[in-house]
Amino acid sequence: MTGHTMPWRTVTLMTLMVVSPLLAQRGGLTDEQVDAAIAAAKQPGWTSLFVEAKGRFGAYYSVLLQGSVGRTMDLARDTFESYKPLTAATVPATVKAPAVTLAVVRHRDSNGVIAIKNVVLMPPGAGRDAAIQPLPPGRLFQDRRPRTWRPGLGSEPSDLAGFYRFAENDLPSGDLEIVVVTNAREEHYTVKAQDRDRLR
Repeated sequence: MTGHTMPWRTVTLMTLMVVSPLLAQRGGLTDEQVDAAIAAAKQPGWTSLFVEAKGRFGAYYSVLLQGSVGRTMDLARDTFESYKPLTAATVPATVKAPAVTLAVVRHRDSNGVIAIKNVVLMPPGAGRDAAIQPLPPGRLFQDRRPRTWRPGLGSEPSDLAGFYRFAENDLPSGDLEIVVVTNAREEHYTVKAQDRDRLR
């Protein structure tokens, strides 16, 4: 491991150790959790806390999932770099809400497939009746893709991104399948159970 790689992994691990026992209550972040996320975002080796779902080779989109801790850390890093104050009391409720944000980022070479009809979550292999619908769009969400995400080799993201939120309590256990329904086809993406620790 290089000297650059170790610190962010240490920061991420420390953040998860602090907030994980408290997340079982599923009621949004407590002040203690927010304080831990803010402190972690100020560390030199900081990086965004999120998961990039796996899709087919040459997929039209990148699908990024981020939880309330990840959103709080990104906001905290923004304010830290801008020399602005941030406390648990001033973190917006929509940032620390018990929901997972999906950023669906279109690639520039996606052959004109731009119309997304819906995005759903489901257990892998489940039928359509098991599809979990996103929360109604909220004017105050102001979601954005994770700050330190970079596109994979050979793909260039568009400035266009769709954002969808899902209640944490609605998510099934284990692996997750994400279905992006477009005007031309369905795109399927997967998040493995072992990667879900980053959806904090």
